[in-house]
Amino acid sequence: MLTDKSSNIILKGIGILIVLVVFITMLNYNTKKESFKAGENRNDIPKKIKNIRNELDDKLMVSKYRKSYESSLIELDDVITTSILSEVCENAESISNKPLGSKSLDKIRNLNDLKLFKDSIDVAMKTLDKK
Repeated sequence: MLTDKSSNIILKGIGILIVLVVFITMLNYNTKKESFKAGENRNDIPKKIKNIRNELDDKLMVSKYRKSYESSLIELDDVITTSILSEVCENAESISNKPLGSKSLDKIRNLNDLKLFKDSIDVAMKTLDKK
């Protein structure tokens, strides 16, 4: 059994640890909160972003590969759409039997992920059309 003196020391040690954890957490929070480097001009950020976009445009060479990109996006869209149809048809009965079961929910999440990816393909095609 612990004596009053040893339990007092343990409690003080725990108190110091708690204070240290809180201090370190606050220090981390304050460090992450300031996202700009000292002396950095925030007005330069849009220009930096534009430069990044220009580098991406240069890599893509849309004027040279537009047809290939369009065809790839169209074919990929068709594959994803057909996959969604296939998965729905193949899993309709098992999902309807137990819609909230873990296997059903996994299948539903996969279908939703395919739908999100299809939306991403649509965004890519719209972006390509603007270029």
